[in-house]
Amino acid sequence: MTKNHKDDNKKDSQEKIFPKSQEKIKSISKFKYLLIILVFFIGFIVLSLIGKHKAPEQEDEIFAKKVKTVTIGGEQTKKAVLEKSIKVASEDETRVFAEYSGRIIEENFEVGDKVKKGQILAKFSQNKSDNITIIDLEKARENLAIAEENLDDVEESTEKNYKVAKNNVELAKIALDEAETSGDENDIKTAEEKLEKAERSRDAAEALGDQEIARAEQALLESQKGLEKARAGYSKTIVRAPIDGLVIQKSINKNSYLNQGEQIASIGNLDNLFSRLELSREEIRGIQPGSGLEIQCLNNNGSIFSTVTDISPIAKSDNLRYELKIKHPKDASNNCIAVNQFVTAKLEIPNYDYNNYFLPITAVKLGQQRNIVYVIEDNTAKVREVKIGKVFGNYVEITEGLEANEIVALKGSRNLKDQDPVEMEN
Repeated sequence: MTKNHKDDNKKDSQEKIFPKSQEKIKSISKFKYLLIILVFFIGFIVLSLIGKHKAPEQEDEIFAKKVKTVTIGGEQTKKAVLEKSIKVASEDETRVFAEYSGRIIEENFEVGDKVKKGQILAKFSQNKSDNITIIDLEKARENLAIAEENLDDVEESTEKNYKVAKNNVELAKIALDEAETSGDENDIKTAEEKLEKAERSRDAAEALGDQEIARAEQALLESQKGLEKARAGYSKTIVRAPIDGLVIQKSINKNSYLNQGEQIASIGNLDNLFSRLELSREEIRGIQPGSGLEIQCLNNNGSIFSTVTDISPIAKSDNLRYELKIKHPKDASNNCIAVNQFVTAKLEIPNYDYNNYFLPITAVKLGQQRNIVYVIEDNTAKVREVKIGKVFGNYVEITEGLEANEIVALKGSRNLKDQDPVEMEN
């Protein structure tokens, strides 16, 4: 008997001996299967609930980060804005000098008076015996009137002579037509000669008239210049305030006799405010007399625009910086800046290398090994290594790594990582 046959007989004998036990074992096995299935079902439900509970966290992880951006090559990247603190000062005084020699017959100011630019301070004698400019002015006016009248006469005479010559040409044409119709060859030849002579006379009258008008116009122009010169001379006999300010010194009295060049008064430039600023050679590039600067008002109460009036041609030996003089607009002290206070000047530094760009330094992650920015492509932040040049205040010059029309993250870039989804703000 084989081993397998023995085992089968043993199994049959066990089933005959323990029939109830075998049925019980089968029932227990079915219960285990059901229990296992139930455990798996409950576990699935629990995991689903946990997944739903964690879904917001997963959404947070893939939520697009909001960033402000700038387009490379745009106006914002072509210049750096440098902020410098400057002190406001006032021009101490402006001295007023006599531009004419004569006797003062009228003075209309005292020390401490506030005066406006153009206000009359004093007058020299206006009598012809004392003031030759009065005679010059009257003579210039007479000469101008004569020149204007002469031009009118010349234009009228020229027009009249030209009309006569023109009529003679028309009559000669009519005579030629009649000769060609009913006359012989001699009549035609005579008529043609008369027409040629009339045309020459007409052309001569026109040319002569143009010359006479040109001479009359030149004489009128000279008379006008003479009148302007006479008025300029006469204006020097009336002393006017050259600026707005406060009279701080007076050097004349009524009936005083002054020579040309003598001082009349000193006016403090209380509303004529200025500042001085020192810049390096790199910072001063693009700035020249007449350039405008934005000045931040005190307490951040808006801003004004001031003007660079002077730039020292040579740098100071102690710090190798160039000094600028900045003139503030009139009446700026009334609502924006004040004497002896510090304000912030904002200077625009242009980019002269069109392959380079400026970015706020906060948009660049500076490192010892490399410097990176985040370029936005398809609403995704991508790391880009760049090379930097000079730093101007809060701006850094990008010399390599970026191309025109690429979009770079500005605000919010510090929290970005490579391949982060982003939402660009306007």
